[in-house]
Amino acid sequence: MHGQHTPTDVGELDQVPTVQRIVSASPARNQPADTGVDETPPITDTIQGMDPRAARTRTALHRAILELAAERPIGDIPATEIVARAGVNRSSLYQHFDDREELLASALESIEDEATRIDRPVEFSENSAPPPELRRFVAHFAQYSAVYRLALGPNGSARVAARVRDRIQAVVREGIAMSTPSAPTALPLNVAAAGTAGALLGIIEEWIRQDPMPDIDTATDWLWRYLRG
Repeated sequence: MHGQHTPTDVGELDQVPTVQRIVSASPARNQPADTGVDETPPITDTIQGMDPRAARTRTALHRAILELAAERPIGDIPATEIVARAGVNRSSLYQHFDDREELLASALESIEDEATRIDRPVEFSENSAPPPELRRFVAHFAQYSAVYRLALGPNGSARVAARVRDRIQAVVREGIAMSTPSAPTALPLNVAAAGTAGALLGIIEEWIRQDPMPDIDTATDWLWRYLRG
């Protein structure tokens, strides 16, 4: 049909909105007063060890699903809309991902890398303040609260929620192993990490559901109080 644009090539990526615009375009509900969104970097076109063209395609798909998943549950987002927003062919979607849930889980993991990095041992002394890494972690969930609220909610995806929980569990396990003094636990490390990750995710889910949504410092304090016992 003349005059109608059909996305055919990843070279159209200049037309793909940035992740920062994704966040600003999402519903205003539950936005904390101070999100500190600059603490979490946007996804980039660089994926280590991947062909540049394939990396650009994955990045475009990641951006598209993050934008759409901030607007409605993953089950309500057709593949045709994802590829149209990304500016790629439908076949490109299934070359990289099995389905929409796999795409969303991958997109979230791509933006969680920096937010879940632990730079130094965590001090659990009686008067220790929340480490910067914890605030950065919380700021990430604030920045993408619209996506997580829908993905982890009652109409979300159990598969995506499981991937998010697994990622938090890995971070908790690393934090326990690096903590000073060693975090007290009578349980095997993996068991303690699984229990703590489930509790932290529960606190995060409750936080991002609240309206108005408390600010980042409040949520950071909640998590830190739990971690310190």
